Amino acid sequence: MERQSARHVDLESVVREMQPPTDDDVPMTLDWQPLDTKEKLLAYLAGINDARERARVR
Repeated sequence: MERQSARHVDLESVVREMQPPTDDDVPMTLDWQPLDTKEKLLAYLAGINDARERARVR
């Protein structure tokens, strides 16, 4: 029996319905923390890089 995904997402239809960003749009982390300053963004990326390095060393 072939395994199928529980939900199919049609990327073209999602993109077609997207609205352009507004002046107050900012990137968000997966836990909905806003990355609304350069310092927050760089700290977030540093955390990702640190986690990758720790995983690589194991």
